[in-house]
Amino acid sequence: MQKEQFVCFVNMVLLHLANSSIQNFSLCLTCYQYDSSLISAWISSIFERGVHNLHIQYADDVHFPSHTLFSCISLVQLVLQMKCTISVPIFSSLPNLQNLSISGVRLVSESFNYSEDLILNFPVLKVLEARGCEWLTKQNISIKAPQLERFSIAIWNSLSNESHKSAIKIFAPNLTDFSYEGDLEQHVILLNSSIRSVYVVV
Repeated sequence: MQKEQFVCFVNMVLLHLANSSIQNFSLCLTCYQYDSSLISAWISSIFERGVHNLHIQYADDVHFPSHTLFSCISLVQLVLQMKCTISVPIFSSLPNLQNLSISGVRLVSESFNYSEDLILNFPVLKVLEARGCEWLTKQNISIKAPQLERFSIAIWNSLSNESHKSAIKIFAPNLTDFSYEGDLEQHVILLNSSIRSVYVVV
């Protein structure tokens, strides 16, 4: 399918959905380069329709609609394999998210108050995977996930800037499987966990 045809196809799909909710949506853009504002509009439209399971794959940089993401309380599974920056509120929660997998994503704080931790609250999250992501925040990041069972993180880029060496704190009393790949410049602190399986590559 040509690029113009595909754009029309996606627009028509989203238009015909009207105000209907979406259970599952997969958007894989592998052949062409698209306008960033167009991709952002598509993603916003999907979030606004109460999507449950969303998978997005795209190689080029995109302006990600962060506010719409954190307003989408229906999300159960989110897979992002794309270059984008997600601006995270000082306290954010996705109450129904059970599976989160992100790759190539840059996480930044929308707050300039460096005295407070950036808190991500996932009350029912069970699996968290982050590969090749950048944690660009001067605050420590606290991930509160009482149901988290598996946490996998891979950080391949060396963090040379001292201001970016924040700690990632994981509050997960049910965490049993932990995997880490990368250098030792990023502090990952596991709190109240009962880990049985550990895999580390430095």
